[in-house]
Amino acid sequence: MWALAVSMCLIPPVSGPVERPYVAPACRFCPGNQAVDFAAELGETVVAPVSGTIRFVGVVAGTGYVTVEVVAPTTNRRLVTVGGLTSFPASLARGRVISQGVRLGMAAGTTVSLSLREITSAGDEIYVDPGAHLGQLRRRRARLVSRDFRVATGGSRRGVCALTR
Repeated sequence: MWALAVSMCLIPPVSGPVERPYVAPACRFCPGNQAVDFAAELGETVVAPVSGTIRFVGVVAGTGYVTVEVVAPTTNRRLVTVGGLTSFPASLARGRVISQGVRLGMAAGTTVSLSLREITSAGDEIYVDPGAHLGQLRRRRARLVSRDFRVATGGSRRGVCALTR
């Protein structure tokens, strides 16, 4: 029997390159960048980097955000936030379950941010580098599978998302 990977894979919310990487602050109130910022074109479609339950959709200080909660296989809860949006679809609402790649809205400017917070057992939210979970969605080939679901042709055992690093 094969073990499943305990990793979460995020896809980029826009097609542009990373403009500014995650930079962990030296202390809680020290400077840093707690998101990965992607170059975007004004009006470009922004997609959900992960599947999960919407916890927030709205505008804060003039910038649109969507936060998706993901329950990881390790029972840790994670919050993935995409910022720099405008023009949200009416179907996005708190509590709705969405799939990876679903349209979240349009880019409000030339940058779209992606942040990741882990919620500890004590309830604290800790920012972590989303770059460690950033990959590309891969299409898988059809494979012959035996009745006990083992790959019969010696194909790849990797998941659908391949990390880019």
